[in-house]
Order: sequence, then C-alpha cells, then structure tokens
Amino acid sequence: MSAIPEPVGNTGDTGSRGAVPTGGDIEPMAAGVIRRVRYAVAIVVSAVIFLYVVWAFTAPPAQYSGITFFGWPMGNSLVAAAAILVGLVATTTLATVITHPDAPHTGIFCAFLSMATMAYKSGTIYLLLRHAEQPAAIGTVYQHLALECLVWAVILVAVEGCNRWLYLRFFHNTSWLLRSGDPKAIIFGAQLVPGGTIIAHMALKSAQESKHKLPPIVANIGAFVLSGVVAALILPVFMQSQLPGQTVFAAFVAFGISSALANLAFPDSSSWPLLLAVPATAAFGYLYAPTTLRWAGEAYVPSHYFSALARTLPMNYIAAGVPGAIFGFYSMLRSRMQNMLESQQNS
Repeated sequence: MSAIPEPVGNTGDTGSRGAVPTGGDIEPMAAGVIRRVRYAVAIVVSAVIFLYVVWAFTAPPAQYSGITFFGWPMGNSLVAAAAILVGLVATTTLATVITHPDAPHTGIFCAFLSMATMAYKSGTIYLLLRHAEQPAAIGTVYQHLALECLVWAVILVAVEGCNRWLYLRFFHNTSWLLRSGDPKAIIFGAQLVPGGTIIAHMALKSAQESKHKLPPIVANIGAFVLSGVVAALILPVFMQSQLPGQTVFAAFVAFGISSALANLAFPDSSSWPLLLAVPATAAFGYLYAPTTLRWAGEAYVPSHYFSALARTLPMNYIAAGVPGAIFGFYSMLRSRMQNMLESQQNS
C-alpha cells in the first residue's frame, strides 16, 4: 500500500482555504438527533414555500390535475417553470443554511424532496391520459411530457450549479466526512473544484489502482447509462399505481439503488450523471410508451412495462428521483471511504 499523502485543497472544516483539521470526534447521539431535526425543519420550511408560494404560479386549472408545463393548455408553462426554478434555488439555499455544516447536497436534497408535496396536492396523471385516449392524441401527450423532461433537466442543472457555487463560496466544510471519529478520514477532505465536480481525495488508493482510473468522461457516461438502465428495470416493480405516494416512493427507491450501483461500478464519476439520469429515464419512458399501445376496452394504453415508466408526471420523477440519486451517491461514497480506511488499518 502506498504512503498516505497530505490532504489536498480545501480541507478546512470551517471553509478556510487550506486549513487542515487534526481529525474528527465520533458524533455524540444528541448531535446526531439535532442534525436530523434540522433536516426535518429544512424540509418542512421548504414545503411551506412550495405549497403557499410556488403553488400559486404552477397550480393546474380546477378541471385538471397534475402539474405539467406542456400537458395541459394552460398557457403559463414558462411562468410555472420559472417559478419552480426560483423556488428550488431559494429553498436549496435556505435548507443549506439550516443544515450547515453538512454535505454539499444536503440543501438540494431537502429542497427537491419538499417539492414532492406539490405532487401530492396536484393529483395524478390519470386525467391527462384520459383526455388523450386515441393513439394520435396520447402519442402527442407523451411527446410533450418527454419535452418537459428536457426543461426539468435545464432546471436541475441551474439549481445544481447555484448549489455548488454557494457551497464552494460560503458553506464548504468537511465535518460530514469526520463524524466517524477516525483521524485518517481527513485524507478524504472533500472539495468543490471550479468545474463543479465533488472530489473525495481517495488517498488510500494504491499507485497501481490509480493506473486503472478511467477518464472522467468515460466514467461519467458509464455512470449515466448504468444508472438509467437499472432505474428503468426497478421502476416497474414499485410503480404499481398512479397514486402520488406510490410514484414518489418508486422513484426514490429506484434512483437510490441505481445511483449507488452506478457509483460503485464507476467510482471516479461525479454526481452530475446520476442526477441527469433522472429526467433522461423519465423521457425514455414517455417516448417509448406510445410505441406499445394496445386497446384495453376503454382506451389505448401502453404495454405494462412502458405503462409503468410513464405512470407519473415529470415533476414526480424529479421531486423524488433527484433526492434518491443523492442518497445513493453519498451512501456509496461513505461506504467506500469506510472500506478503504478499514483496509488501511488492517494492512
């Protein structure tokens, strides 16, 4: 095993440049409880903002249900998209402040998860599909939903970009990496580089392991594809109905598992491909669902597999899938870090 190098870059626990903490203390039980209470407070406060402020600009007309930019003839798709973008940036910033010091994506996790409250309030995709029973009409609806996924991808990139800049500028810390109390954890000092990629300095890797490191673009593309494929296979298992609770749970679990496996297979990838795999998987389901239409006695519906993938609206995918992807990414990151520390101790 190669020698352990010095920490690199921004490893300060308070955000100072280059400051090196001496090690971590095991987080007391009371501190852990308080930290989790702050998560809950951040989610509740963000949910209130979405339900009472953002909702005013995004609510579907009374005769419809489900928030969608292009599905209904509302005429305010740009206003709704802008309101959600502003709401997500505001709640991400607020949640980051409430939960600081913590991991880079704690704020965005709380913000997107709180947006799921609007999914519960707005209803299901049922009426949208019911108004498009004929093959030509339902195909157009699914195309609009796939296009909406592109808008959500743009929103996600914008929010994530703001989150990374804010974290690098004001909230950088490594306390979330030091809760185990192991002083060697400092070699994993996390930082946000100008390109926006979270880097865990896995200094315990041997020189031979470093030789087999994949180029970043290969690792990111591999993680993106694997995450989407695994999520598409898992979603039909859990998404058994159109009810918001069912679809939100299915998206969180599917992308949590898929992101963890993708990060395990491609440890050099960043969180970007895992986050963008969420709208990409949803768009895949919407685009291919019309190709499998069959008559079901009352209306034309897709086959079961694609029906499951297209059983909810893009906002439900994003509101639960993004937090799920974040949860899977950090779960695997912490697990890999712990395994490397234990390997070093046993060597």
